[in-house]
Amino acid sequence: MSWLNDVNINELEKQEQEIEQKGEFSLPEPGVYDITIEQLFLDKTQGGTTFFGIVGSYGEFPNDIEINLSGWDVQRMVKNKDGQTKNSKGGYYTGLILLDKIAKCSGKRIMDLIPQNQYVEIFGKQKEVGVFKDLIGKKVSIGIRHRKYEKQDGSEGIALQLVDVCCIDNKECKEKLTKRIEKRPVIEEKQQSQSNNNKTNQDTPAW
Repeated sequence: MSWLNDVNINELEKQEQEIEQKGEFSLPEPGVYDITIEQLFLDKTQGGTTFFGIVGSYGEFPNDIEINLSGWDVQRMVKNKDGQTKNSKGGYYTGLILLDKIAKCSGKRIMDLIPQNQYVEIFGKQKEVGVFKDLIGKKVSIGIRHRKYEKQDGSEGIALQLVDVCCIDNKECKEKLTKRIEKRPVIEEKQQSQSNNNKTNQDTPAW
């Protein structure tokens, strides 16, 4: 007899409900998380804005959670429509800075990163993007907050926003980041449709 036949389905369902009530399958709470990078890639929107997406795992199985941060969670980076890497004020875009911070935690800089074309799942669909394979499996600390936005149907949605990045062993950085998030764990954006930000460009990648 298979050991699976010995499973009490009533007890199993009860424990599954308890996990759900604890929020194990819900959106991660605002805070600082030590994650393992499962995926890190470049993509671009239909408007031509290039962004990076990151998928990380936090915690140990079976209580581990997945943190998925993509395009709209950081400002545009790499190049704008005029081919410039800087914004109108002369500073580099936030996404470029965050990506460089992630690279530095692995002993690299942004100019050392070489994206390799690979198909990954984005918004439920397979798409070819530029994957930073050298950083997959590396560990980094990320600070996230909740971002409330208005959906096209007028209802409220909640997404994750990447606030900043620290190296795993930098306690001072993580303490400052924690305090920063505690002061503003949630931000609200009016008339900002999440679905509009989800639209990615199917043209040839720009990297």
